[in-house]
Amino acid sequence: MTDIEHHLTPKETVRRYCLQCVGGVREDVKNCEGTGCALWPYRNGKRPPVKAFRKFCLQCSNRSCSYIAACPSVNCPCYPYRFGTNPARSIKYEKVLRERRFYAQASMLDGQAMVNS
Repeated sequence: MTDIEHHLTPKETVRRYCLQCVGGVREDVKNCEGTGCALWPYRNGKRPPVKAFRKFCLQCSNRSCSYIAACPSVNCPCYPYRFGTNPARSIKYEKVLRERRFYAQASMLDGQAMVNS
């Protein structure tokens, strides 16, 4: 399994958290009255922006950014999104950068080989 496959999508993450919050009963997610929760508007399948997770984590941590950075709740479905970014996108971006560096380096080496010939 790759790192990208490991992370849930934002929509799946909200669903997983909401089910965890209400004790695993799907009907209770639908009827949730926790309107103060940052994830509440997205509980029924609306695609959440990743910034909603940052807002949620700020609520959970009593608005402490340092607590979010050192969050001990690694089993929370929202944990990978706690900084308000999509971890799958950042992994893809890093892969693209590595590939670009590799091809740039390879083309430089090819150019040097031609000069030395």
